Amino acid sequence: ETIDDRIRFRPRGSYTVKLTTPNRKKQKSGLHKVLEKIGEESTEVILAARGQSKKCVVEEVSDLLYHLMVMLRLRGLKPDDVGRELERRGA
Repeated sequence: ETIDDRIRFRPRGSYTVKLTTPNRKKQKSGLHKVLEKIGEESTEVILAARGQSKKCVVEEVSDLLYHLMVMLRLRGLKPDDVGRELERRGA
């Protein structure tokens, strides 16, 4: 809901707004920026899991989950869609 509100109402200073606003100079869509961040954060999760503190792992996974949720929103999906798929798989 918070991500939806940020995208809908576009409050000043919001990282979500900055992340999802297309960059005209670099010709990158909001989705393109989010996908780059998912790649970055995925790598950081792997590095943290290999030997950082539990606190660091939690911080990096939180960053990754946030960016994944923004991507889902930009694609017109919700976390519940993922939950249903996991249930379907018996995960």
